[in-house]
Amino acid sequence: MPARIMSRDRMLDAQLGRVKPLSPRASGGRCRRQRAAPITAGSEEAAMDVDTAIRDRRTVGVFSDRPVLPEIVEELIEAARWAPNHKHTEPWRFHVVSGQAREEMCEAILAGGGEFAKDPRGKLLRSPTFIAVTQQAVLDDPIRDREDYAAVCCAVQNMMLAATSRGLASKWSTGALAENAAAKRWLGIGEQDRIVAYLYVGYPPEDMREMPAERRPAHVVWRG
Repeated sequence: MPARIMSRDRMLDAQLGRVKPLSPRASGGRCRRQRAAPITAGSEEAAMDVDTAIRDRRTVGVFSDRPVLPEIVEELIEAARWAPNHKHTEPWRFHVVSGQAREEMCEAILAGGGEFAKDPRGKLLRSPTFIAVTQQAVLDDPIRDREDYAAVCCAVQNMMLAATSRGLASKWSTGALAENAAAKRWLGIGEQDRIVAYLYVGYPPEDMREMPAERRPAHVVWRG
């Protein structure tokens, strides 16, 4: 079944919550470029929704056992695809790991040995689903490589904000597991490619306490 390209009207409807956006899963697993709906000024309600998601997002390390539906995961990935990306290289790749596959990845990491072979179960099993977000390395162009890394980071932030707006909790993790060669082999990425994020997503436990957050005032230099 050929992939369908969403019209501008349909894209606008999707952004306003009137229809669900098309996903690669819904269109036979194949992706084509889509045009975003035009951005217009004066939508105070939409702007406030974004501000609320930004301020309400928290890093959560404890999740309930309630599964996250594949359709919701697809919506997070759809949000990621619209991250800013210089030269439209679209360097991000998404590896969704859930259920028994989490245990299989843990076993592969332990069997692989090496410097970063600590037991990963405490991390990889913390949520019903996690998404390993990776970047294809650009070894012959360090400037583009840095730009691509920044784009993937923006994509991860989009996913976290989309998760927050849907009542999901999330945690962006890297550390030693992001450098683990066995983990990269299990995911099927190159040795030089980056694991930019293990993005844990799930529903917060019912008894989770409020998590107030503070930030220092921004250091801003105005010129002109």
